[in-house]
Amino acid sequence: MNETMLAILGFAAIIMLIFLLLRNVTAPAIAFVGVSAVTAVILAGTGTFTIKEMGDFISAGVKRVHSTAALFIFSALFFGIMTDVGMFDSIIDVLMKRVGNNVVGVALMTCVIAMMGHLDGGGAAAFLITVPAMLPVYKRLRMRPVALLLICVTAMGAVNLLPWSGPVMRTASVLEIEANLLWMKLFPIQLVGIVIALFTAVFWGVAEKRRGAGGNSALPGYDDDMPAEGDSVRRNFGLM
Repeated sequence: MNETMLAILGFAAIIMLIFLLLRNVTAPAIAFVGVSAVTAVILAGTGTFTIKEMGDFISAGVKRVHSTAALFIFSALFFGIMTDVGMFDSIIDVLMKRVGNNVVGVALMTCVIAMMGHLDGGGAAAFLITVPAMLPVYKRLRMRPVALLLICVTAMGAVNLLPWSGPVMRTASVLEIEANLLWMKLFPIQLVGIVIALFTAVFWGVAEKRRGAGGNSALPGYDDDMPAEGDSVRRNFGLM
């Protein structure tokens, strides 16, 4: 197999992985193992590499990423447990009691909550924590949901430079350095990003207030006793 065919096989493997993950055909772990195994069989069957050579490739790859993978697994398990026991729900309740119906304060607290929700490096958990908790408040204060989304993604982008986050892990693997060492170099930039995210939240809060948000917190047909929108989603993921 020449270099062109080898490149085509690599792209085909990536496309197949993306297809299996997006179509939810199987579990991610099975998809990665299965596609890799089929690719290895093709390479061995065509005589491109021997079994020993592929074993050496796998060994070298694991040595490069094993510490980063362990860090990622620990962070996912740790923050997953914290979410399941309701730690973030308690923090959100305390923060929102202090903010009340202050539009700028609600926007700022959205930013803080999104940052806390993204501590595990996963965007799904951050959205599942932030959106169900804040969307009813935004509706009650007549704040646009688009402002909620903009604040969330800005906050998550700043926090996404943690050692166990995807971009830092991938960069550390390519540079062959520890993710923690790379993060220490990026930490000043991350602090600047956090400050910008907080400033952006205040900006959107002021913008929403200028367009009339918070002036009358009672929406027509809104009932405070009604279950908050997204509660069912939070229960399904163990967030309530």
